[in-house]
Amino acid sequence: MKITGDIDKASLSLEIARQPVPFKEEEVMYSLRVSKQSVISFEKLACREMSVRGVRPAMARMVAEELGDALRSWLSAGHAVNIAGVGTLRPVVNSKAQTRPHDCSVDDIRLAKLRFYPSLEMKEMFRDAHYHIRNREEFLAKWEREQNGEEE
Repeated sequence: MKITGDIDKASLSLEIARQPVPFKEEEVMYSLRVSKQSVISFEKLACREMSVRGVRPAMARMVAEELGDALRSWLSAGHAVNIAGVGTLRPVVNSKAQTRPHDCSVDDIRLAKLRFYPSLEMKEMFRDAHYHIRNREEFLAKWEREQNGEEE
């Protein structure tokens, strides 16, 4: 499945973020992060399917709900699930290492989570993305004021 339509190429809005340096109270570093966008609702996905593919919203909702049930069922059984054109979800655990295999037990599990491995199409979409920094001028102006000792 090829991703088509209005999402062929990612266009990500970035922002400059200030981060304290661990263990150095006086120092800070700056880096870029993806600006937080709204969460796309189930209804919006169903409406998109209706307009792009001609599927009724109720049918799209029903298929998506069944997909969610199937994902939970397969993933909870330990299977990796590949979603065509999107990627693979795989259940993983982080556990404490032991020196002897006899000492391993489920009590050693620190964290259980899902790992997402994007498809080649998804990787290409983000590799070829267009990026822009949303808050650059305002952030730099604020930083200049702070450096000059001005209060806001």
